[in-house]
Amino acid sequence: MFREFNLEDSSNIVALLNDADVSKWTSHIPFPYTENDAISWLKKQENSLRKPLAIEIENKLVGCISYWHLDSLTTEVGYWIGKSFWGKGIATTAVSSLLDSKIFPTTPKVAAKVAAENIGSQRVLEKCGFKVNKKCRVEKSGKMIDAFFYIKTNA
Repeated sequence: MFREFNLEDSSNIVALLNDADVSKWTSHIPFPYTENDAISWLKKQENSLRKPLAIEIENKLVGCISYWHLDSLTTEVGYWIGKSFWGKGIATTAVSSLLDSKIFPTTPKVAAKVAAENIGSQRVLEKCGFKVNKKCRVEKSGKMIDAFFYIKTNA
């Protein structure tokens, strides 16, 4: 299900992300999304503290899931799925699989931020055991939007 990204993924990334409906739910993905955006993002990942992983289904790139240390006690996750793959349980499976994997850091808490209007992503997190911790605001295209800060406590 997961693998590292490579530069050859750029055209597939563009095909998945050059969609206003996908972009509107993410903090950092612009619309329109170009080949240059994809190549620039892929090159930045080589030295990034974030760990993005390609999500594949039957050897086809369908999305991305990333994780990074928010602080010494918390790892944050983020993800996107191409629109043609929405509603198929892929995000839920990806989040659950990542949290259960050996590569995922062992921290007492896992966090995620979700736009307040993104009901689908809220359901994904809730199915994976996350609970709303507080309301917050996140930046999207230079504007602040309402969001929820979710937490999952690792026992």
